[in-house]
Parts: sequence; C-alpha cells; structure tokens
Amino acid sequence: MNRQSIKGYNPNHPNYDEFSNYQPLVPEGKYKVQLDFHAWGKSTNLFCFFTDIDSGEKYRLSVFSRQDYKPYNGSIPFDEEPVGGHFYITVKSKNSEKPSQFLDAEKHKN
Repeated sequence: MNRQSIKGYNPNHPNYDEFSNYQPLVPEGKYKVQLDFHAWGKSTNLFCFFTDIDSGEKYRLSVFSRQDYKPYNGSIPFDEEPVGGHFYITVKSKNSEKPSQFLDAEKHKN
C-alpha cells in the first residue's frame, strides 16, 4: 500500500458520496469486516471504512499517527493495508454521542 495513494476526507475523494453510509457510532463488540477504503482526516487521523461481513452494516473508525495508524491495542498499521482485506476488529463504545474507539484488529484470511 502506498500512503500517498490514500485520499483526504473531502469532496475530491473517489468514495466521497459513500461517506455518510458509514456510522461512527459502532456497538461495542468484535466484528468480521472488510476494509472498503480509507481517507485521511483533517487532524492526524486516518478514517477506515469497513463493512461487516455478516450483517452488511457499515462502520467508520479512526486510527491515529500517535499510534502509527494502528488501533489502540493493535499491531496492524492501517495506512499500509490495501482495501479489500478482511479483519476481525474489536470496538469499544464510549457513549452514544462520541465515535467508538477502535481497540484491536487481526487479519482474517478471505
């Protein structure tokens, strides 16, 4: 994955029309997901857009530069992951108003 190929979270992103389909408030739990695309945030974050393989739900979670673009307890740097990959992700809900916390991820063979 080439970090420079990731576009910003703005109207110039090729998937911009789909951004609103992905929810930042993810119920706490573990999910089997596919990475659909990424977008650089306005601060030091990278948005990861996932689809739950079992339910079809769409989630938007962030990873941050201070953690090398890895989930809080994770070892996978998502700025290096190509789209289409499958993962098991673990999410913690802070509350019903703040985006969910992306705790962990592990690769899943397709």
